[in-house]
Amino acid sequence: MAHPMHLHGHDFEVTEIDGKIVNGAVRDTLLVPPNSTIKAIFDADNPGVWAFHCHILYHAAVGMFTVLKYEGADTQFWQPEKTLTEVKPRK
Repeated sequence: MAHPMHLHGHDFEVTEIDGKIVNGAVRDTLLVPPNSTIKAIFDADNPGVWAFHCHILYHAAVGMFTVLKYEGADTQFWQPEKTLTEVKPRK
């Protein structure tokens, strides 16, 4: 299954797909094909804690979600101690 991966706060350029060099467009979401590896570059010029996740909501909900955290970033609203295991199931 392909995954539309989205990075908040930054734009990036895809430079390689499965070892093949490409000149990709600048974007904030990329479609990762099944069983593929994508390399991308971006300017790390927007300090903070930024979400990086699959745009298929049920994938993000079960853990296909991480953050890009700058060293020294303001973490006032970041609560990494809250994990999926602490979320109560819906009834």
